[in-house]
Amino acid sequence: MKVGFTYLSVIFLSYITFYTGVAQEKLDYEGSFSQPYSVSLFPEEFGGKKEFKRFVQDHQFYPIQSRSKKTEGVVILHFNVEQKGRGSNPTIFKSLDSQLDKEALRLLKLIEWVPDIQNKKLIHIERAIEFAFSISKYKKYVKVRGFDSSLYAGPLADTSLGVYEKCDKRPAFADTALTLYEFVAKYLVYPEMARASSIEGSVEISFIIELDGRVTNINVIKGLESACNQEAIRIIGETRWVPAIQNGKYVRFRQNISVTFNLQTTIKDNSSSSQRPWGQ
Repeated sequence: MKVGFTYLSVIFLSYITFYTGVAQEKLDYEGSFSQPYSVSLFPEEFGGKKEFKRFVQDHQFYPIQSRSKKTEGVVILHFNVEQKGRGSNPTIFKSLDSQLDKEALRLLKLIEWVPDIQNKKLIHIERAIEFAFSISKYKKYVKVRGFDSSLYAGPLADTSLGVYEKCDKRPAFADTALTLYEFVAKYLVYPEMARASSIEGSVEISFIIELDGRVTNINVIKGLESACNQEAIRIIGETRWVPAIQNGKYVRFRQNISVTFNLQTTIKDNSSSSQRPWGQ
């Protein structure tokens, strides 16, 4: 079942923090909003600022043509956050060049946002975001992640960037030495305060496995205390996958799992009884 939407990377600029007390300052960009600019115009991605930063580092691609011309700077987008947290109707408020603008729009498609609530009702509202492009930073991203282009790009990738919840072949955990269960048991760090307070239980997580086998939009559906939630987000963010396949093409796939905290940390797949690599 296709439930639509897309993603990739970049950076909120630090000036966002300068407006914590501003409510009615006008937008100083090309174009204008239909409402006064305020700090509330900046949306929150699932997983928060740390997850957004990881998203940028993992998923931003810097067009070769733009790099050769040494084009750097910020693309500013205006868009709507719909009631289900998806972005729509993007408009370019500040442009760099056609290739970087296109990459910023692609990244925006990959991101899902925490829906806005007003008077206890979900609302459809305008938002703004910046995607920063720095060649030196991008080189660091590539060095850390180990690739400069999507591992599953080309004709075998679904360019619609829709998100599937059912498909012909499910994603498979990419680590050939460990199962997902073993990976989490080996690398998850039990928060010290949670351990000292004997806090146990499961953190229910939803996330999207992207076309490059990495994950985005990590959302805590049901959590424990904050440190356990953040550790569950971190460990899931470290996983790598062989993407799902639908109609012979790699597709984005929404996965739900639970990360369990106890003396021997365990993990289970909520959508399957199997604990072995998924997709088989």
